[in-house]
Amino acid sequence: STMDELGSLCGRTRRQLYEDHLSTRLSELLRNAECELWEERSPHRHVLETLLRNAGSAASEHIGRLVPVLARQASPEDASVPARIDLLGLTHFLINEEELAEALKAHAPAILLQVLIPNCTWRAGQSNNKIRKGGMVCIHALLQRRLADAASLNAAFTDLLPIVKSALDDSFSPDNRMIACLILSCTLSELQSEISGDQLREVYPELLKRLDDSNDKIRVAVCEALVMFFKCLPPNWSRSLYEYILRTLFVHLDDPNLEIQQGIYAVLETAIDQDFTTFINEARAAAAKSSHPRLCEELSRKAHTLRASSEEGA
Repeated sequence: STMDELGSLCGRTRRQLYEDHLSTRLSELLRNAECELWEERSPHRHVLETLLRNAGSAASEHIGRLVPVLARQASPEDASVPARIDLLGLTHFLINEEELAEALKAHAPAILLQVLIPNCTWRAGQSNNKIRKGGMVCIHALLQRRLADAASLNAAFTDLLPIVKSALDDSFSPDNRMIACLILSCTLSELQSEISGDQLREVYPELLKRLDDSNDKIRVAVCEALVMFFKCLPPNWSRSLYEYILRTLFVHLDDPNLEIQQGIYAVLETAIDQDFTTFINEARAAAAKSSHPRLCEELSRKAHTLRASSEEGA
């Protein structure tokens, strides 16, 4: 290619050329870009994308200056649809670049709160739906790569939860419901003991609703999120809510889809530790009405065993 030929003439690799150009060109490119919106005809966005997609680890030192620029140029308030789509695509690329992981960890809260969450807020129109999905894919990638620690996630939780809840209820887009399930599962996995009992009260109704989703893949994904939910539950959490969730889960243990039945069984296994006696009572009541009493009895026996070993160790 032209860049390879130029590199050979300069005695540099293609990557080195981009690194050199990034350091000399970026300051000029980003000047006032965190305040002033680039015009749609301006080449700035395309130049920035070309440089960052080719500069590798050299982009690390610039991430801090880049985040406010991405936030401004992808602002849902006044940026164009093509600009927002392009810049979310660039953000997704940066999140998945192994060489940038440490730099991104340092700026993950700002990326979440300034760039991604604003673009995931529901707005009318097909283009906005596409952008919302792109933003949520970026959030999932950020969480999956563990670039946001528990403290950052906890700080963003109040802003993140309404977006996840809204996407979980998106009856027109199974993709959005699925990504929201995955985001919630990753968030719970990362937060664990950091999440409060009150926050978990907001989460559980959304998860239980998805057990009735028309898409079985989403129902399987929500089982994984529910496993994480029970791992996060603090001791002495509301017994009445715990009972209600168990009753709902035991109903779904009768699902004709074997994969969902196995997913629910795994959730119930995880739930045992929360309150052995309550679990045993609910399992016994469920067995009397269940199409699969053997599974209920099996879970009850596990709860008896765990209670006995817990009492011995006390």
